[in-house]
Amino acid sequence: MMHLGGLRTAMFNYLLAKAKGGTFILRIEDTDQTRFVEGAMESLEDSLEWVGMEYDEGPKKGGKYGPYIQSQRKDIYHKHAQELLQNGSAYRCFCSSQRLEEFRARSSSKGTMTLYDRACLKLTQQEIDKRLQDGLPYTIRLKITPGTTMVEDVIRGKVSFPNHQLDDQILLKSDGMPTYHLANVVDDHLMHISHVIRGEEWLASTPKHILLYQAFGWRPPIFAHLPLLLNKDRSKLSKRQGDVSVAYYKNQGYLPEAVLNFVSFLGWTPPSGMTQEVLYLKDLERLFSLKGVNKGGSVVSLDKLEWLNVQHIRKKAESPEGLGELVRLVKPQLVEAIGKDNRASNPLLQRLEDDAYIGRVLNAVKDRVHVMGDFVGLSRYFFLEPNLADQTAITMKESLWRGKESEDIMGQTMAVLEAIPEGEFAHSRIFQAVSGVAKERGVAVGVPLNLCR
Repeated sequence: MMHLGGLRTAMFNYLLAKAKGGTFILRIEDTDQTRFVEGAMESLEDSLEWVGMEYDEGPKKGGKYGPYIQSQRKDIYHKHAQELLQNGSAYRCFCSSQRLEEFRARSSSKGTMTLYDRACLKLTQQEIDKRLQDGLPYTIRLKITPGTTMVEDVIRGKVSFPNHQLDDQILLKSDGMPTYHLANVVDDHLMHISHVIRGEEWLASTPKHILLYQAFGWRPPIFAHLPLLLNKDRSKLSKRQGDVSVAYYKNQGYLPEAVLNFVSFLGWTPPSGMTQEVLYLKDLERLFSLKGVNKGGSVVSLDKLEWLNVQHIRKKAESPEGLGELVRLVKPQLVEAIGKDNRASNPLLQRLEDDAYIGRVLNAVKDRVHVMGDFVGLSRYFFLEPNLADQTAITMKESLWRGKESEDIMGQTMAVLEAIPEGEFAHSRIFQAVSGVAKERGVAVGVPLNLCR
């Protein structure tokens, strides 16, 4: 499933493609079969569709460079792995998993680096042929060359890596599946990927990718490694503090516009002088540049997400189209929460069929809404008669009711409210009428308002 970090990476790739007039490709990287999750691809596509980021080429749309699911491209990776064997840039490793685990344990206990000891690089051709004839399983490893590898990163500048600190990375596993390192380098080249934008946790692997490009004789793409997402205490973002799936935020009642707006500010700063915080995808397509991406980690504040959600809900309610969309989102929740089976006995419930009425209700309560689910709780009394026998109602009445005086204020308030024409029955007109009653009675405006409640 797509989490916040994955959405940000996809979003920055999408925005760069739009800014440069390029192509946004969805490629499913499923070569690690131990981590395969049924339905994960569909969930990822649903998340992209929900936030409105439509890809140009990918599994469902096809394109010039398909297939776009890596597990369907095994023959391509095998061909390129053989090419590396033939030009001496890679070698077969017959070491068992048990031997490798024992070697790592010994190295770790001595406090030394756990790089592979290149035992199989020392095999003669005759020894290799014998192992192949015996059917021994093997992996294919990249042969790291001496020297230093320089990574030029758009965000971090030039970063150099001594090659003696790089492991002879496994490129093709014993089950015939490629690792991320081989598959992505091959696919990025064959699909003419111009920019590789990913999380900074991949920066340490990039020198190996540079060496792979060199081994194939290919020109590497432009790299940009995004800063980490952090908790408030600046530790790496955890699920407890927000690193959950995009679907979670959808189910919690956040609008896709708000989630995108929120994610855009995680490590990116708009152009100098711009103070507007409420942005839409079209705005971001126009404004985004890798120059605005920060090096330092970005703290994830869910308070900011909630604030942005409030702003987007209110803005959406300002237009007939936006209000209609809110109605479509809230109506099923209202029906589910308030009741499907009692409309015949309660005339108010029949208003659940009236989208225009629901729209007026949403407009009336929108300023108190933080997430979409709040609409339901705040709207109930527009569709259900109050239960005056409820203990909460009894307690409230006991705290507010002052006998004849309250009865008179209540009666006068109801009279002025009923006198307001239906077309003028809005917040400002209601408040004006109730304020008039309060002034005439010499009481605070909260007195008639609370009595009405």
